Parts: sequence; structure tokens; C-alpha cells
Amino acid sequence: MQKTVIGWTNYTHNFWTGCQKVSTGCKFCYMHRMLEGKGKNPNRVVKANNKSFAAPFFDKKPKMIFTCSMSDFFIEEADLWRIDAWRIIKETPWHTWQILTKRPERIRECLPDDWGENGYPNVWLGVTGYSA
Repeated sequence: MQKTVIGWTNYTHNFWTGCQKVSTGCKFCYMHRMLEGKGKNPNRVVKANNKSFAAPFFDKKPKMIFTCSMSDFFIEEADLWRIDAWRIIKETPWHTWQILTKRPERIRECLPDDWGENGYPNVWLGVTGYSA
């Protein structure tokens, strides 16, 4: 997890990085500029290493965490890893997880089986900068 200067959150945690632009809301995406500036391909979705992926388990102090700030939590390329991310989110109820997406059409199919009618109490879901 990384401390952030984003005004509406305190930390970011990226289970994976990389994304493809899907709407006009993606036009000025900072992730593309940041990864390109590091010599990385921003269109390639890459899972975090195991230690980084599981880091929220080991931080017992409650945090407000914006997840996948360098990707989209609901991107198709992360389908194989998302179940493990949901497990970590569920098993860290002391953290509040903020999940924003530009892929609202994928939310329902990507929710965990035990999501239920009200979801997990420690998860805030939102759609940002979306336009079809």
C-alpha cells in the first residue's frame, strides 16, 4: 500500500497495474502517463507480486484505500486474479476499500458469490468519468 496525496482517500493499493482506454472518460488518464514515464507499457495488465498483493493483510491500522488506481478493478485481463483480491478485501474489514471503475457493465458479473444484496460493508463502489 502506498500513502497518497489524493484528497478523498489516504492510501492506494494496486492488485494489478495497466489498463486500456474504453471511453472518452479515459482520454487524460494519469496512469498511462505515469507508466509510460517509467518505461512501462500502460496497456499491459500485470499482477502485483505476491508480497505486494497481500500487503493489506499485514497492516492492522484501519485505512481508506483506493484500489487499482493504476488500473481498473473490473478490467477483463484481471479476471483470474480478482477472486483473490475480493478475498483480501473481505478478510480486511478494518480497511475501507474504494473501488472506482469505467467498466460499470462488468460489475455484476465480477462480484464475489457471497456479495449478497448489500455487498461488503467495507467496500464503496463507484463509477467515474464514464461515457459510452
